[in-house]
Amino acid sequence: MDGWNRDMTDREFGRVVDLVCGRLSQDESAAIRRLAISDADLRNLIERVAHVISGMGSLGSEAVEPGLVARVKLIYDATLLVPSSVDTDWDLIVATLVEDTRERETLAGFRGVAASYQLTFDADGVEVHLQILPDAGDNSIVAVMGQIEGDGAERVEVLSMVGGDVVAGGSCDEHGYFTLQIGVGTYDLVIVAGGRRIIIRAVEMG
Repeated sequence: MDGWNRDMTDREFGRVVDLVCGRLSQDESAAIRRLAISDADLRNLIERVAHVISGMGSLGSEAVEPGLVARVKLIYDATLLVPSSVDTDWDLIVATLVEDTRERETLAGFRGVAASYQLTFDADGVEVHLQILPDAGDNSIVAVMGQIEGDGAERVEVLSMVGGDVVAGGSCDEHGYFTLQIGVGTYDLVIVAGGRRIIIRAVEMG
C-alpha cells in the first residue's frame, strides 16, 4: 500500500478507518501496523484518524454508520490545517454553510458583480457570520467583517488553499467581532475560540 499522504485514495483512507474501528481481519490489521513501524506518515495518519473518530464518539460502536468514512475524511482534512490538533485537548469543529445571500439575489435576478454578500455558517450550534465587501478603489482585495456568536472567540486566521500558510489574521473583540482585509480568492478559515478550533473550508472571498 502506497501514498499515505493527503493525496491517498478513498479506498486507502477507508482501510485506515476500518483499522481504527476494528473492522479489519487480524491479518489485515497486522499487515498495516507492520507497515506503520517504518512509515512515519502512516503512523501519523492512523493517529489522526483515531483522534477524529474518538471525538465523533464512533469508537467502540458496533453499528457501521452510513457515510462514516466520508465524514471522518472531512474532519481529517481539517486537522491538517491545525497541525498540533492531535497533541492537544482542542475540540475540532468543521462548520457548515447555512446561508449565502448571493443565492437569494440570484433567484431574484439582481445579483451585482461587485455587490457585498453575507455568509452564515453553523459550527455545532455556534453561528459564524461573514460579510464580504469589495474595496472601492482596488478590485483585487476585499474587506471581511465577521462575528462569532457565543463566548470565547479569540482570533481568526486565514489560510492559503495551497500549502496551508497563514496569509491574514485578526483578533476578535469581546463580542466576537473581527475585521480582515484579504486578496480576492478562496481560503480556509480557522477560528480560535477557547478550547475549540472551528474550521471553515473553502470560503470564497470576492
